[in-house]
Amino acid sequence: MKKREYGSGSLVKKKGSSNWFALWRVNGRQFSKSTGTAVKARALAKLNAILGRAAAGLPQPGAFSGLRYETLRDAYLLTLQLKKRKSLYTNSNGVTGLSSLTHLDKFFNNWKVVNITSDTIRKFVLERQAAGATNGTINRALSAMKALLRLGQKEGKVPAVPYIEMLREANPRKGFVTVEQFDRLYKILPERLRTVLALGFYRGLRVGEIRKLQWPDIDFDAAVIRLATGETKSDQGRIIPLNTELLAALRRLHQSSNSPFVFGTNGKPLSSFRRAWYSACVKAGLGRFEKLSNGRKVYRGTLFHDLRRSAVMGMMQAGLDPAEAKAITGHRTDSVFQRYNIITEARLRKASQKQDGYIRAQRRKTAAVTVEVIHTLPEAEQGKIDAGLMRIQGKDATKLQKLLASN
Repeated sequence: MKKREYGSGSLVKKKGSSNWFALWRVNGRQFSKSTGTAVKARALAKLNAILGRAAAGLPQPGAFSGLRYETLRDAYLLTLQLKKRKSLYTNSNGVTGLSSLTHLDKFFNNWKVVNITSDTIRKFVLERQAAGATNGTINRALSAMKALLRLGQKEGKVPAVPYIEMLREANPRKGFVTVEQFDRLYKILPERLRTVLALGFYRGLRVGEIRKLQWPDIDFDAAVIRLATGETKSDQGRIIPLNTELLAALRRLHQSSNSPFVFGTNGKPLSSFRRAWYSACVKAGLGRFEKLSNGRKVYRGTLFHDLRRSAVMGMMQAGLDPAEAKAITGHRTDSVFQRYNIITEARLRKASQKQDGYIRAQRRKTAAVTVEVIHTLPEAEQGKIDAGLMRIQGKDATKLQKLLASN
């Protein structure tokens, strides 16, 4: 039989089997697979099919049967690192992670990808709901699962992505902190976190921006914080003016600091202060711990991010131009900014009072014009004035009544 050309694969017999085995190479790496037949013509047809898929960059049938969840997860994290996504974090052990993958890693630990189906993903959702996770939190995990599976499919590792149904999320949070509530929290929080609280409440800084603040970012002479490009969520630099309270607090911190980070210790940025925040909010009457059916306790109440919403609301109530407020808080789009610009009951009442005042002013103007017009009419015509005008309310209506009565 004529020898096959190099790169066109081959058929071989292996000891202990009557079937032919196909051999082929991809990028210098040799692969072997049983054709499942002892008939050479049929084995040759299967070899040619294998070579055709290899030439097209497609995976061989069964090639992904041993693929594990962790392989796709690691590839996804590497892709996010290459894109320099700010959602990534690095723990104390130097391991890079993504918060939306935390519970996926636990549930699908060492799972074969072929076993990740729509049904198994629903079981994951049910488990997270039983643990008290919100639909929004669960959806972030489902989005991550979709992304890593689609990446695997794009790279030829996954044959198909199972259907993943997203949950209906609650309306965006509308929580905010009043001045009185801020003062209560300020007294209860540990001293090291009081300036963190003030930066969130007065200027709407994100917790991630506060954590990464370094002393060169603080311009004490100009009384501003200068965030350089790349230091913010939007990747856009911005200037944040400091009031007297913030400036004094930062000066005190600077005098006793031994870290390059404004709120850091031992050369490291500020670590998570979630427990201290929850505890202070509970003491201030702004939160509570709710016990679930499984015995687990979850926090319900004011979040640190609510301070950002409070800052926007305070700026707008103080009469700042929306463009000025957006420049301070770092909101890039009007739609997101307006979501944070909460319309409170007091603002609605004030707006209604403005509208009522405008209507009253229009009525006074109409009555004054009517009096002036009637005064210029002949006496016979004045008597024919529609009696409905007598119902005009306001001080000018009284003048109109007297004028008509005198005529």
